Amino acid sequence: MSDLVWRPNAGSQQLLLSCPINEILLEGTRAGGKSDVLIVDYLAGVGKGWGKHYTGIIFRNEYKHLGDIIKKSQILIPQVFPDAKFKRSASELKWVFAGGEELLFRHAKTMNDYDAYHGHEYSWQGYEELTRFPNLEFYDIMESTCRSPVAGIRKRRISTTNPFGIGHNFVKQRFIDPAPANVIINDEHGVRVRIHSSFVENPFIYENDKAYIEYLKNIKDPNVRKAWLEGDWNIVGGGAFDDLFSVEHHVIDLEQAKIPKSWKITRSFDWGSSAPFSVGWWVTSPGDSIDWYGKTKFLPKGTKIRVGEWYGAMKGETNKGLRLTNQKIAQGIIDYEKARNWKVKPGGADSAIWADGHGEGKSIYDTFDKMGVKFDKAPKGPGSRKTRMSILRDRLDAVLCDDRERPGIYVGINCREFIRQIPMLPRDEKDYETVDSDSEDHLYDEATYELINYEKSGGMITV
Repeated sequence: MSDLVWRPNAGSQQLLLSCPINEILLEGTRAGGKSDVLIVDYLAGVGKGWGKHYTGIIFRNEYKHLGDIIKKSQILIPQVFPDAKFKRSASELKWVFAGGEELLFRHAKTMNDYDAYHGHEYSWQGYEELTRFPNLEFYDIMESTCRSPVAGIRKRRISTTNPFGIGHNFVKQRFIDPAPANVIINDEHGVRVRIHSSFVENPFIYENDKAYIEYLKNIKDPNVRKAWLEGDWNIVGGGAFDDLFSVEHHVIDLEQAKIPKSWKITRSFDWGSSAPFSVGWWVTSPGDSIDWYGKTKFLPKGTKIRVGEWYGAMKGETNKGLRLTNQKIAQGIIDYEKARNWKVKPGGADSAIWADGHGEGKSIYDTFDKMGVKFDKAPKGPGSRKTRMSILRDRLDAVLCDDRERPGIYVGINCREFIRQIPMLPRDEKDYETVDSDSEDHLYDEATYELINYEKSGGMITV
């Protein structure tokens, strides 16, 4: 009788277990054995004599999603470590091993969840389905707890995921775009690598469960199908606008789409300090035909064209603002417009900037107003988030349909942040008709403040 309990599949599982890099993303299709090897990677450090100093923790974004990996651990661990005990209580889900080592299972989602772990030490950390986290803020700050309390313990941060999920954009930027699979990345975020996993490496699925493969092949949503069947990162994962936004139709070359200089320019704004701020500049069609790529094109009244933007985010960071003072943001806006010789009218901004921010009757807007940078207070109240999403979807659709009645929306090729962010914005899982507020939604807010302000004002632009 063989004592063999588990053997890594050739390919990604073997690569992960032998990889000398401490931060690894194991990404790919469904059914590639990612969860199994995640558990085994932690177990490789059990029984080495480190005892209670060797503590691991596996995170999922929600408590209810921990069930599957806990079940896998309950099948595997007792076969390898029969003396290990699984402890379950209202506050604890963990394995305790005979030598004192521990493997914890926890759920977390945002930065607010970090307080429960401040000052802790977890030399081994695992993150299941990283794209299910709204962003990488919690993942990043938990690096501060990844420490080796005694000599010899190797620090490890291992994540698994397929491409589909609310955090698709963040994970893609961090792990996918910088380098191909198996190529080490070394930049401002540190040293890391990604390893690609596929169900074809899994003998049981590929040879014995053809029905599951057929299920993957027959998924109707093309983005889900490509993510789960192919591990394709060139999808739009969980987006609120992925069915409507088209680079081909909505992104324009402003030099070839000859916008008349007589059309009014407005600015919109979403304030931020520790989080990014966003400023957008728009021209609005009065309902006219213009020279468009050498041909005559009619743009319905109210059609918005984004001609400029300033996104106040820290380079290389996830959803981090520049922490500029209000005076510096206002001056930056003034300088941007002066450099282009623009005469700009007020557009929509978050009504919160009019609130008393200092207890002395002085608001954020007071600073801007004093420097001559004015905005209109965008309508905000019950249902406004749904309304804003509906307006943007309708305008995107109007362009796709080449509708001569409904106003559309276009974006200049120079507005890279709009082009990057809008297609990737996820829906709120609890309210499908709104954008998830935990996502990077600052530019979206700014843009839709402009749209709702225009519609609620009856198409009037403040003089």
